[in-house]
Amino acid sequence: MPSKERVVFDPAELAVALSHYDLGVVESIIPFKRGSRQSPKVGVVCQRGKFLLKKRAHGRKSERKVDFAHGIQQHLAAAGFPLA
Repeated sequence: MPSKERVVFDPAELAVALSHYDLGVVESIIPFKRGSRQSPKVGVVCQRGKFLLKKRAHGRKSERKVDFAHGIQQHLAAAGFPLA
């Protein structure tokens, strides 16, 4: 049975993940407490805007699933749908 406790990012892990993006100065990081408790998420407010960073839940890191989800997002963005 899954835990009712929400999984959160480790600060060091979060710093490494954010370092891979050109976000400018990070102004704030806010826990995003919606969706799966097993997928940690944070809202990031920075120089370049507002972003949502999400880590897939343990056991959900299939490269094929990630590629598929990104493909759908790219398709929708090209069609003019607003996306995170």
